Amino acid sequence: MRSGKLKVLAVLEARRYPGCRRALDRGDASRLREAASWFGLFGPAGLPPATTARLHDELVASLKDPDVRLKLDELAMTVIANTPEQFRS
Repeated sequence: MRSGKLKVLAVLEARRYPGCRRALDRGDASRLREAASWFGLFGPAGLPPATTARLHDELVASLKDPDVRLKLDELAMTVIANTPEQFRS
């Protein structure tokens, strides 16, 4: 994309992804708010709240790792580290 060999047709994020900003500003790409994929972490029913909190904290910490952030940026993935309550709703 950055080399110009790949043309961005659309992005899935509601907000502007920095790597595609020029294509969006020129009108060469659009945002597809209706189409999105997401990932979540699930556990068994009845998981103790303390275990849920620990898993959440560890996952959020790993998502802050610079190497992980770099890879996610390369994949044009935006991280939204919801709380377990937000994710559940």
